[in-house]
Amino acid sequence: MGFAEDSRVTRLVAVCTASCILLFACAHAARTPPGFYRGASELTVYKLDADGTYCMVVSMEMMNAYGGLAQVHVMNGGMASFTTGYRSLDPPSCGWPAGYYRTAGAIFEVSSDTVCLVRSGREMRDVISVEGGANLALHKIFTGDCARR
Repeated sequence: MGFAEDSRVTRLVAVCTASCILLFACAHAARTPPGFYRGASELTVYKLDADGTYCMVVSMEMMNAYGGLAQVHVMNGGMASFTTGYRSLDPPSCGWPAGYYRTAGAIFEVSSDTVCLVRSGREMRDVISVEGGANLALHKIFTGDCARR
């Protein structure tokens, strides 16, 4: 093998090594930390969770229930730039955070995995009013009337 062939092989090895390093780095890039994000040219806010899932915040009322827009990170790229490494919930809409909600003339208690109907006589703090079409039971189990505490 001559000098010219040897330098071509060296360049080929260098290119392949650089490509492998780049592919490895891309494949093992750190996920965007959990939180609330939107693309700079998008209005939709996405919630990235520590369990590796993401969902779409469906209304300003829901965003306010999660603590408001001040915590939303605006990213230069679109949704794919910050959801890489996460999987979408099915359906992709977020569930409501824990709390008390008034909708359609009734009050509901939402927890991490259940929703129940609050009857009179219960003490509640910080009841949030939401529009009548809000699906408070999304990604949760409706258990009927809340047990008296």
